[in-house]
Amino acid sequence: MSSKKSHPEWTKENSLTSPEDRDKENKWRPEQSSVQISEEEVNDAMKELNNTQYIEKFPKLDRTYQDPQVPMQNIGLVSFVPAKGAVPNQNGVYGFAKLRGNYATNTEADQRAEFLIRYADSYHQIYHTYVGRPFPLTISSDYSAETTEIDIRKETVQAVSSSVKDKKEEEQKVMREIKEREENLLEESKKAKEDDGTKDIEVDPYENYITLSVKKAQLSWTFKEHLTKMKEVREFIIKTRAELKDLDQEYPEFAGKYLDKYMQARKDAGIDESTEDLNDNFMNFMVEEKMIPTIDTDEKLPEFE
Repeated sequence: MSSKKSHPEWTKENSLTSPEDRDKENKWRPEQSSVQISEEEVNDAMKELNNTQYIEKFPKLDRTYQDPQVPMQNIGLVSFVPAKGAVPNQNGVYGFAKLRGNYATNTEADQRAEFLIRYADSYHQIYHTYVGRPFPLTISSDYSAETTEIDIRKETVQAVSSSVKDKKEEEQKVMREIKEREENLLEESKKAKEDDGTKDIEVDPYENYITLSVKKAQLSWTFKEHLTKMKEVREFIIKTRAELKDLDQEYPEFAGKYLDKYMQARKDAGIDESTEDLNDNFMNFMVEEKMIPTIDTDEKLPEFE
């Protein structure tokens, strides 16, 4: 009986196959397959490729030569010493490996393993190890501690439960705030009843000063913004007047009939206004030319520094 070691990933050529072991005629290409792995197959793949019991119930696909990039992880540091008695191939190569990322917690590592199995590689086993600690390059499970089977459904339940808990806590917080406001209003109402509404409500002068200061600042800022907009609108009016003047020279008949056509269009659209309405909106400026300060007068808009 042969004592030659076998490996489940030697069954077909893949991205980690040594160049010397590759089929020179039928060159390997990444499997850009459209096959989708179902939730059941993902669970089975996680059991096997996370180094648990071997169950062949899912498509083994090696979709990409390079894993999808992990943000902020580009260069890996690896040290390797072959064991005494380890035999390389004729070119001195012991095999090939992939550094598949480093993660802060087991949960993050499991999530990345699931992502790779689901979208990139459901062919190779993914071993978990500690950064900076030696680990054996072996297919034997004798060196591996017990692995935790990933249950996607359990993970979902935990996530939903956590979300519900957070939502309840947020609702309780809102209810507490509402209750506090209600108590404050009741207290103020009680004080108002005690003086029969004849006394002025006591206001802290310092708080009132702060309120008025903020109010003044907001109104000043609004005033400045309005001035800025007025300057912009003023320039638009001057430009529009110049364009109309050019059209009046080219098409003098437009001025006498454009208003009737515009009014008919408004009526057709269901806009039926009285004379009072027309005098109270922009239409008043279409009926007759109005003098506009700072444009038709010598006045100037104030500057605001």
